[in-house]
Amino acid sequence: MKAHLGAFGLLDRQAGKYEAAKLYEGIDEKNLLDFEREWQPAFVNRVPATASALERVAANAEDAHWDWRRLAEIYANPLLFQMYVVECAGLTQGLMLVRKGGVFSRHPDHERADLIHIERLSTAPWNRPGFVERPKYKGVGQLLFAAAVNLSLDEELGGRIGLHALPGAEGFYRDVLGLTDFGPNSQHHGLCYFELSQAQAAAFLETPESTGARHDD
Repeated sequence: MKAHLGAFGLLDRQAGKYEAAKLYEGIDEKNLLDFEREWQPAFVNRVPATASALERVAANAEDAHWDWRRLAEIYANPLLFQMYVVECAGLTQGLMLVRKGGVFSRHPDHERADLIHIERLSTAPWNRPGFVERPKYKGVGQLLFAAAVNLSLDEELGGRIGLHALPGAEGFYRDVLGLTDFGPNSQHHGLCYFELSQAQAAAFLETPESTGARHDD
């Protein structure tokens, strides 16, 4: 079931002003069709299947092969997984899948403590610097990440978050959101593992960028 969590402002880079966007817990057929009819053709046209890994990094399209309809089917158990979407201007602007159990912290402040693990997080291709010449909306990734932090708080996990970042996203998680980089994980395709500690979560939620400007529903 899809539930509306609130309306927040995304910066329209092209217009230079904020636009109201809606954050939802859950995903529906409209979101999946947006992915298939809008996102996938953009990926195919910009980055062909024959593109190398380095070309995908350069184009900010390493996640182009993720099948969100398949993910929604596989990870449909609401006790273990949750999906989030951001909608703005009639289109799905961002998608996120999180795991609510079975992953434990590596952070020295609370080793082995439960946390929320972000399994997948994607923004629409037209919002990505490097993918298009003039990206549309800024703040989609931050809004989805803030939703994961708030879920962690709701689950009494102190805001703790873990994730494995694609190479092109490492700077976003380390430098923009302030997560701790634990380096490559050989058991997870060599991707770098990041965590947001309880203290880092509190600091993140104090920043205006954590949720954007809130709008009245």
